[in-house]
Amino acid sequence: MGIDMEPENYETLISNALALQQETGIPVCATFNNIHVHPSYRNYKIFVNNFAELYQKGIHLAIIPHMLWMDWGLKKEFPELQVKNTILRNVYDAQVYTDYARYGFDYVHLDRWIMRDHKKLKEIAKAKKFVKEKWGKDCKLILLANESCVGRCPIMAEHYAYNTQKMPPEDPFFWGEAKQLSCISWEGADPAYVYKQADIPWFKSDWDELLDLGIDIFKMHGRENVPKLIESLELIKSFAKGEEEMNLVRQQKHSSTSFYTEFQSNPERRELVDKWRKVIKTCRFQCWACNYCDKVNYEVTGEKPDRSTFWYGGDKEKIGSIDTNAVLEDMEV
Repeated sequence: MGIDMEPENYETLISNALALQQETGIPVCATFNNIHVHPSYRNYKIFVNNFAELYQKGIHLAIIPHMLWMDWGLKKEFPELQVKNTILRNVYDAQVYTDYARYGFDYVHLDRWIMRDHKKLKEIAKAKKFVKEKWGKDCKLILLANESCVGRCPIMAEHYAYNTQKMPPEDPFFWGEAKQLSCISWEGADPAYVYKQADIPWFKSDWDELLDLGIDIFKMHGRENVPKLIESLELIKSFAKGEEEMNLVRQQKHSSTSFYTEFQSNPERRELVDKWRKVIKTCRFQCWACNYCDKVNYEVTGEKPDRSTFWYGGDKEKIGSIDTNAVLEDMEV
């Protein structure tokens, strides 16, 4: 569910969630993401004792922060429980995926950055096939599709550490003292920021390609952000309808990524974004070595990046026109 729950609202929220589960068939997931809780046996038992009531009420899906809790017998306590790892563990490797499968996890959240590393996804797909054929386990892959965080955000771990350990009356991360030192400020300062976000481009063939690479579930953002929720619902509807350009016009008023709409009426810019979509499949968010997103933005807007922008790592004077072939060669497409 992914929300903070006050004691006085507990019964109402759980009742509403279970009613929606019954009506839609979409399972409610009890989310415990706090990797900063000590992974002790004592804390494991505290979790088991507190989760038991939810399990008895019909919640049979949970996210947990620690592998050790599986080793101590979580599934023996709750035989019908399906377990996901937390996205905060940054799974980016075939070996780590197989470790989670071996420990009994049913779903593995991959690190969101892997959407721009198709080579690594192919390795994980091989591991997924191995797990199914050798161990008889279908351990599914989940990818967060549209959170709009900048790729490989350097302070994301600190963001989560702050939010999971703050105490009243401290504000959440984006409302507090760190606001002006994070993506809230980067987004306004970097004209190419939107190209550097860890979002799957809004073209159905890009999503289909990720499905072919082994992704089973796209996790959509929006639980605390109404415009992002609307964006997610529009993307889902467009995908279900089979639309290649996934509702780009309707998306514009709900999202910061309004640049997509320009490509619908301008063939030259559509060609530009199609090349960008190809490049980013293997760029791995190694922005220090690549100014491609800045170059695309320059072609579209004429804006060169500001040297003082935190997220800009290249040479402002060398933006100019794009040598697509050179970039594709560098990125091993």
